[in-house]
Amino acid sequence: ARPDEGERRGLAPAWERGTEWAGELRASVARRCGQFAAGEARALAHALLYGATERLDPELAATFTHPGMRHVLAVSGMHVSLLAAVLIAPWMGGGRRRRAALALGAGAALALFVGVTGGAAPVRRAAVALGLTLAAPLCARTRGEPRRVDTLSLGALALLLEAALDLDALFSVSLLLSYLATLGLVLLTGPIRRALPEPRWRSELGPTSARRALASVVSRTARSALAASLAAVLVTLPLCWSTFGEWAPVGVLATALSTPLVTWLLVVGWLAILAPPLVPGVLFDVPAGWFVQLLELADSLPGTPCVLPPRPLALLGVATALLVRGWVRAGLAGRAARAGMALWGALLLPWTTRPSTWSSDALDVGHGTCVVLSGPVGPTWIYDAGSRDRGRVAASALGPLLAAAEARELAVVLSHTARDH
Repeated sequence: ARPDEGERRGLAPAWERGTEWAGELRASVARRCGQFAAGEARALAHALLYGATERLDPELAATFTHPGMRHVLAVSGMHVSLLAAVLIAPWMGGGRRRRAALALGAGAALALFVGVTGGAAPVRRAAVALGLTLAAPLCARTRGEPRRVDTLSLGALALLLEAALDLDALFSVSLLLSYLATLGLVLLTGPIRRALPEPRWRSELGPTSARRALASVVSRTARSALAASLAAVLVTLPLCWSTFGEWAPVGVLATALSTPLVTWLLVVGWLAILAPPLVPGVLFDVPAGWFVQLLELADSLPGTPCVLPPRPLALLGVATALLVRGWVRAGLAGRAARAGMALWGALLLPWTTRPSTWSSDALDVGHGTCVVLSGPVGPTWIYDAGSRDRGRVAASALGPLLAAAEARELAVVLSHTARDH
């Protein structure tokens, strides 16, 4: 209100007045993150533990974005699943009372975690799904026989709950990507894992050595992580393609390699927050440095990211649906899978040819210059690519122009190094 205006004010709703504790707890977690080493480790602690990504250096944030690892940076369902796998899964099982106590305790912990992380939609979504998963075995058909947890049914129920609370959320890219990734994990992780080559261990009689047992565990874990990463990327690729216009193939491998590090950082980081004297910060700082080095390596590889040419979303979805359906039912040798791969091949091939004559496109970028020159031979030349008063020149104008022409090799000429050029 302006000084010369009046405004009638009233008490906030009861449910809003009761959430002040979440802000205070979030501020307390932020203060305790000060025990980590200043710089990248502390910034990662703020981002991974309670979702304060604004503390990240822009260059470090771009290092996450280029290889397709942004989902690791923001607190989301992946973080909830990893924490649950380490802290909750070992206690599952036992009698009905034990399962009920675990469900109640985990539900309270999930509500606390959602409050601390700011209550973002991906965290709420994962908390609801995990709560339903823990509560499902309590619905027994007969005594002593817990109901089998059906992940697809629980996912559909969670989606219905979200639609009941906010129908507009069904059309958000974040929600669609979350449920598509979950669908890919449920349907394709097993078939992809079985398709990956297994190590050929030498058959021996007698007890298994510790070295061989450790190698077997590492091999199974690596194959499962790679299969899960590939399944999520494959099912979400059509939406990512049509929405962002680029992807990073190295993200499949980088996600699988970084999952153990992210799990360690989450568990150790929260233990250090809850009990600082018992968990030294160095246990977080050193793995955080390794994590950043892995991301920098992935960011330096060719094709990080790859610009994708415009393709109809309907054809991308049909190709993926055929491949997933065929792979789940009959493997890659099935008719549906082969039809899906053939359609994907047609989508990946160039749909445009090089121009027969030289042509230039001058973009209206206001105060600045951006001219594109293309011809029958050589690279596509870009003369300056900036603007002083118009933002997102690359994302909104130059990028779509190059993608529509399916330009492969680029050459950039800068008249001078001012930001408007």
